Amino acid sequence: MGSDQAHARILHALANASDEEAEIAQIYLRHHPIADATELRSVATAIVSMSSSAAQVRALDTLARYQLSDREILAALAHLFSLAKTVNV
Repeated sequence: MGSDQAHARILHALANASDEEAEIAQIYLRHHPIADATELRSVATAIVSMSSSAAQVRALDTLARYQLSDREILAALAHLFSLAKTVNV
């Protein structure tokens, strides 16, 4: 799982519609956090674009572990919260 290609698959799995894949990505990212700001921005954008689901809640939970300071990402997350149908988001 240390290759760049495997890392990219994990990031994609986090923002996928599958809760199972998002769970695996969440576990992996606890031990190998996203260090690149561009990757973090890309993942956050993909998570915001997800249709509401349990996978999105899990992905947001994973994203919450990062100290986000990008204004665009924070604005997108705030907008997502305003559209949320459940408090879990």
